[in-house]
Amino acid sequence: MAEFGKYSASGIGRVLQHNNRKAGDGIKRSNEMIDPERTVYNYHLKKGTIEDVKKRLSEVFILKRKDTTVLSEMIVTLPKNVKPEDERDFFQAVYEFYCKDFGEENIINAVVHKDETQPHLHLDFIPVLKGVPEYTSQRARKAIEEWKKTHNGNPPTERVCCKDLITRKYLAEMHPRLSEYVKNYLGYEAEIINGATIMIPKIKTDKTAQTS
Repeated sequence: MAEFGKYSASGIGRVLQHNNRKAGDGIKRSNEMIDPERTVYNYHLKKGTIEDVKKRLSEVFILKRKDTTVLSEMIVTLPKNVKPEDERDFFQAVYEFYCKDFGEENIINAVVHKDETQPHLHLDFIPVLKGVPEYTSQRARKAIEEWKKTHNGNPPTERVCCKDLITRKYLAEMHPRLSEYVKNYLGYEAEIINGATIMIPKIKTDKTAQTS
């Protein structure tokens, strides 16, 4: 029902370009399931750009590596038992759920795709945690000192770290929590929990992601 993706800096542009596609933009898509005539029906709950990503990243500490995950993505598909008139409310509930988990300030883009087989939400966010640990490595300590030089001598209070935010425990508990949140929002239970969602969601990366 939900999939999780993670991307380094080199993948941000491709992900946002694909997710924010427009009808008649002339861009060739690798996903043959897209019906370009229905792209006009895609809609945003929040719309962001690469500049928005850069701005938020400038405000938080990142222990940089070439493969550091700076943008994560949840893809949530509309359950088939959700009433057609409740579609937008369903995705609004999902959006609010992740705002509570990740912080709305860290959610860059949230768009519903209606031009494929089943409506689904792409929610792109920067994986930010409150607090910065006492690093022991010389490289990390040097990075902290460099941060202070460009932030009036103040130490960082937030950091980007996908592996500490999106743990296996988080993924294992996510579907039941999301199901309960949506149930309270809609007034009935959407079929979020099924045979596929009992498992920890598949994780997509820069190399394995098949954009949709």
